Amino acid sequence: QKTWSPGCHYFGLYYSVDHLVSKQLIIFDTPTKDVRTKDNTTVSIDIMMVFEVTDAYTFIYKVGPERLDDKLRAQQAECLRQMAMEVEVANIQDLYGESTQHILDDLNTRLADAGVKIHHFTIKNVSIPQQQSDDNEEKTLY
Repeated sequence: QKTWSPGCHYFGLYYSVDHLVSKQLIIFDTPTKDVRTKDNTTVSIDIMMVFEVTDAYTFIYKVGPERLDDKLRAQQAECLRQMAMEVEVANIQDLYGESTQHILDDLNTRLADAGVKIHHFTIKNVSIPQQQSDDNEEKTLY
C-alpha cells in the first residue's frame, strides 16, 4: 500500500513487494480497422499512443494492466471513429499528421481514474480501400 521512490531501499522481512511498475514512457501501438467516414466508406487508421503510469497504486489495484489495455483500445477507437465521421474519404489522408491535441485532452479526461497520463497521440497511417484509391488516382490523372 505504499509507493517507493526509485533507488536503494532497506526494509525488514515482514515487507513484501506486490508489483513493480515502471515510470518510463510506454508505447501503445494499435491499428483500428473498419472505421466509417462521413460518406460511409470503411477505412483503417493506425495510431500510436505514448503514456506513463502516474499513480502506481491506482493503476495496479483499481484498474490493472489487462483492463487498462481494454480501456485504451476502446477509448482510442471511439475517438478515431468520431474524428473519421467528420471527414469524407477523399480527405481522409489529411488526418495523417493532423493535430490531435483535442483527442489527447479528451483521452486524458476519460482515463483520469486509471492512474495514467497520455503524452502523445499520433496517427501513423491511414489506409483506404483499393477501389477508392484507384478512383482517386484516375481523377488526378485527368
